[in-house]
Amino acid sequence: SGEQERVICLNRGELLTEEKIIPFQRHPGKAPGVDPEHNIVKLAVFERHHHSGHVGIGFLGNFSLKCGAVASSIAHDSHNLIVAGDNDADMMLAGNTVRKNKGGLAFVADGQVVAELALPVAGLMSNESAESVAAKMQALNDALKAHGVAEDIGIFMTLAFVSLPVIPKLRLNTYGIIDVAQQKVVPVVF
Repeated sequence: SGEQERVICLNRGELLTEEKIIPFQRHPGKAPGVDPEHNIVKLAVFERHHHSGHVGIGFLGNFSLKCGAVASSIAHDSHNLIVAGDNDADMMLAGNTVRKNKGGLAFVADGQVVAELALPVAGLMSNESAESVAAKMQALNDALKAHGVAEDIGIFMTLAFVSLPVIPKLRLNTYGIIDVAQQKVVPVVF
């Protein structure tokens, strides 16, 4: 692997991202490339419609998840499975929880599913009552807050836009990190 990593850096309160090139990070108990001190998590986007096997891997900075992983099947515009986390085991469990539910949202910490919301209608909607969905969404947000995520950060809303490759500067889709201005895939680690 290379010596540098390219990070998709979020800007608080906006959809635009910035590019940051940093030395490749290695921290005990974390996925390679993750830097908890600087809020950098691993990011993965899995193609979920045609069984192509396409997976994009990258790193996301200024993401306020302190531990564990989150996964969502709401990821504009392709609505692939997107997962962010600090370790591969929790990322795998979060992604598989969404798969088991035939779509939705999940938060995993320390190898346990902390909260989840099934969205089995195209991975975007529920057939439960609005009250039930709202309660499960509240439980997800409460669990994230209890694990150190700032109250004013919409983790799942942020994830929903991270893979939309039309908003500058960098995005991650199933082909890898996309430099939107150049409309090309750029290396994650080099």
